[in-house]
Amino acid sequence: MSQKTAAPASKDQLWGKGRRTAFYFAVARSLLAMLITGPVLTLPVTAWLSEATLDAMFGEEGLGIHRVHMQGASLLFWLTIVAMVAQFRHPESKAAPLWAAVAGWVVFLPVELTHLVDPYSILITALVVVALALHPRRWPTSLLRWQSGPRLLAVPFAVVAFGYGYLQAMLQLNAVPGDPHAVVSHYELMTGIAVGLAVSALLGATYFSGHLISAWTASILTLVLAVFYIGHPDQMSSVGVGWGSALVVWGLVYLFVSTRFRRNLATKRES
Repeated sequence: MSQKTAAPASKDQLWGKGRRTAFYFAVARSLLAMLITGPVLTLPVTAWLSEATLDAMFGEEGLGIHRVHMQGASLLFWLTIVAMVAQFRHPESKAAPLWAAVAGWVVFLPVELTHLVDPYSILITALVVVALALHPRRWPTSLLRWQSGPRLLAVPFAVVAFGYGYLQAMLQLNAVPGDPHAVVSHYELMTGIAVGLAVSALLGATYFSGHLISAWTASILTLVLAVFYIGHPDQMSSVGVGWGSALVVWGLVYLFVSTRFRRNLATKRES
């Protein structure tokens, strides 16, 4: 008497239609919440413009002293947008950038809540955390498998980035009354982007799903921020020309190494 072999479960059955729907809702809602900020997303370019132009764009005065922090806020948004957009196609192969986005916001929010309750920040953080919790492959099962070349670049960068993020968090937590940067939660924005970039670089040096997106995100966003540091060495939270130049070199080398690794991996698969 023959026995029927059970049909393999489909992707929808394994993931669950309800969970899939909730996941995409969280991804789409977080994207919408960031995209409606409009001018914030243009800051990688517009933060270089005159103070009068910045004031007119945001309807505020005196924004010139906040250029570096505005740049950091914009890049934290872009790091998250890249992570979310990547989820719309084969999300099971693109978990790494989502982890980096979650790391940035989860570090940012507790520091902010020590002095300010911003519903918008709470919303974004909640949405990215929910998206990760519902992700089909949320656990980094391949973290112990490092790529030799990228690892040599990612680890020291992460140490420096985590250190910078810690210093920025301490500036926020120990700020003197009336500090114009602390009042509007700017130091912890720099903590958030520093941690997000550090995690991106580390995951980009592993074989975890989506590692190439993380590697390129870490490289490109670090280059953007580093060039801004060089152009505005005297602003609060800028690391100056020396460290900025070192970060430019790191970003270019890490981008080259990551791209070369991808080509080598593709060649091995074809052979």
